[in-house]
Amino acid sequence: MTKQDSTTYYRRREQQERARANAATDRAAAAIHLELASSYAELASGGAPMTRQLAGEGAPIGTLDASDPAEGGGPAASGP
Repeated sequence: MTKQDSTTYYRRREQQERARANAATDRAAAAIHLELASSYAELASGGAPMTRQLAGEGAPIGTLDASDPAEGGGPAASGP
């Protein structure tokens, strides 16, 4: 793939991710799509993509706080 092809691809993916962010009904999902869009924009400009730890500082991926609405959770469910 040529540099021009790569740039075109990254710009297209950036636009797609921004559209997905605008269409998302969940704020956390929209934020992730915007981060992806930013990474594609960085790649299109010849830079390295941004990276982030998905689960928060120092937490292994997949250990989101299910009780935190900012992380897609809600009130803790009570057991029977």
